[in-house]
Amino acid sequence: MASLRRIASKTEPAARRRWRRQSDPRRHEEQTREQRGEYPEAEEQFRQVIVSAPEDVGANLGLAAIALARGGDEVPRAGVTLAALLARRPRHPELNFMMGRIEQAQNHTAEAMECYKRAAQALLEQQSTTEIGGR
Repeated sequence: MASLRRIASKTEPAARRRWRRQSDPRRHEEQTREQRGEYPEAEEQFRQVIVSAPEDVGANLGLAAIALARGGDEVPRAGVTLAALLARRPRHPELNFMMGRIEQAQNHTAEAMECYKRAAQALLEQQSTTEIGGR
């Protein structure tokens, strides 16, 4: 019984802190904005990275994911940006996969399937290169 009280006394403050974080009105607002596809802080950070490094894959993928979440006119614009990156890095698995998602969001099923195939092939090539180099 004493050990249960000791465990409870240690875990209770953590549970309270977790509850406070979850019940924080700012956190609720943030979750609501994410559900609506609004990501102003992340978008701003991605754009700052792109200003200094326009070909940064991670930042461009992040902006593309935000565009997909928002939908509308942003999706084709994200596709144009990723297509330019893919022209220079055609074997990049994540770029190909995201481009597939963008094509799929625009109901371009055949193009999406091609992007997914290229992503899978590039990933398999990376894995086989890693396995050979690791031996």
